Amino acid sequence: MTTIRVNTVSAITVKVAFVALAVLGFGNLALAISGDVGITLLVVVASLRIMRFAPPASSAFAH
Repeated sequence: MTTIRVNTVSAITVKVAFVALAVLGFGNLALAISGDVGITLLVVVASLRIMRFAPPASSAFAH
């Protein structure tokens, strides 16, 4: 449950930070998109850790 809280708080914190930067005139769209994509990747990686994700031994795409 701790990881879920950390993921939620971190995602909201990043969004609030970018809104604050935009209000102050320091933010732009590219910065907001890169920050959003970055936190999304971190949240997904942390969530996969919860699931104990392991790729299958054999893949249909491996030749």
